[in-house]
Amino acid sequence: MTRSQFLTAPASKHLKAIQTPLGTRTVYDSVSFCNRCGGCTQSCPIYKLFHQENYSPRGKNQALRLMLEHKLKAPDSTTVLSRLARACTLCGRCTQACPGQIPTAEHVLEIRRLLKLRVLPRLLQAFLQLRETHTQLFKILLQTGLYLRRFGFLKILRAIHITAWPYLQW
Repeated sequence: MTRSQFLTAPASKHLKAIQTPLGTRTVYDSVSFCNRCGGCTQSCPIYKLFHQENYSPRGKNQALRLMLEHKLKAPDSTTVLSRLARACTLCGRCTQACPGQIPTAEHVLEIRRLLKLRVLPRLLQAFLQLRETHTQLFKILLQTGLYLRRFGFLKILRAIHITAWPYLQW
């Protein structure tokens, strides 16, 4: 499958376009816009933790570009790529720090889709599905969460280490 066929596949669950500050771009054009300046690296909490180039936002952008160019085959390096794709908090700090406003979080989500990984954590995915199936319950839970956050409940959860539980790490 060529790059253009991949980007325009009709029944694909992959992104065909990403909204960037320069307008709508294909995924490949968006990821190719990264000039590897490194402005994003110091804003990334994962890079600060590992200090390895492949865990930096520009490393993730390059991994996606190489995957789209078929220079990096997913079956050959699935373990490394899945570790790389999961090692992102999707916080968007890299995009805010980037002079070109590269949407790296969207690129990481696309890597997860290409590798057929779970895009979001299971608990978060279940919560977001309530939006479609039980709209009122979703609205009540969301308002309750915002209320608790406003009054510092998250700080209490962090202090007693509940946020370190495997399902709540996101």
